[in-house]
Amino acid sequence: MSCHEVVFARAHCHVDVAPNYNEPAWPAFVAVMTAVDDDGLGHPIVTGDGSRAQVGGESEDAALNAAIVLLSARFGALAEYDHTCVETRPVREGSPISVEVEVPRP
Repeated sequence: MSCHEVVFARAHCHVDVAPNYNEPAWPAFVAVMTAVDDDGLGHPIVTGDGSRAQVGGESEDAALNAAIVLLSARFGALAEYDHTCVETRPVREGSPISVEVEVPRP
């Protein structure tokens, strides 16, 4: 799994991209997203039904780009291009943040 930090107008996010080993109907890579607040709390990005939002792509870059499109719809314009996560991972999980965009699920 690889972690990417991406900053938008209204949020700092981590995007974790991993190979898809479990869902043959889905693309080769899957990304899950977390918004990180100023206190270091990680707020999982979820769909309207409360399940973890996931996006896919045939490559790691494609899955990351799909996540960036989804997050920019919720948090505004890209303010800083992605780079490898350098911060420590969120220690505690905060409340989930729902996305209004329909996300296909496996």
